[in-house]
Amino acid sequence: MDEHGPGTAPTDHPGLHHVERLTAFTDAVVAIAMTLLILPLLDAVSDSASAGETTAQFVRGNLTRIGGFALSFAIIAAFWRRHHRVFGRFELATEAIVRLDVVWMFTIVWLPVATALVGTMPVDRLQAVLYVGAMAVTSWVLVAIDLLVRRDPRLWGAKEPAGTEDLAAAVSTGVLFMVALAATVLWPRIGYLPLLLLLGTQVLAGRLAPWLVSRTAT
Repeated sequence: MDEHGPGTAPTDHPGLHHVERLTAFTDAVVAIAMTLLILPLLDAVSDSASAGETTAQFVRGNLTRIGGFALSFAIIAAFWRRHHRVFGRFELATEAIVRLDVVWMFTIVWLPVATALVGTMPVDRLQAVLYVGAMAVTSWVLVAIDLLVRRDPRLWGAKEPAGTEDLAAAVSTGVLFMVALAATVLWPRIGYLPLLLLLGTQVLAGRLAPWLVSRTAT
């Protein structure tokens, strides 16, 4: 029996682990988290049916929940795509990377709970921390993994890390999540409109890329 757990099968390199199993396990966790997002809406459908409401009444009464579901689903999907871009560019992982990926999965699994809060309760500062803050942590953990990979050629195998443009986009996403979090905490009445700042990710990434090139150059 494998005593090393998911993603930690031994390799010919002491202290390093194959990425394939870790990626497969992470994919399963993400799929479950995305599925859990819909559960509050399913419960709401049952409640509406019991109350004799029409479909239109259900939709009008659950616009916030529907919006929260759609937003969180899209964000988790974006995180998953970024995760695949990073993990598709190296073959071996250190123990630090495995642990960071577990933290990343924790933040992803937390998002269905935070989304349920968004759909059923008024926006307040703690809710913003639990929702937008979790997304910010998700972003920065993956940035940390990316940086660890870039600085350790042992992990690359026949591959190599993604270009600096990808790292700039990831850092920009993390920065904008932090700005959105600060804005929502300071002014809870505006709700989660500050998340629209993420539409400026590519603009900020274009400004960050030259600086990152100089910082990551070896």
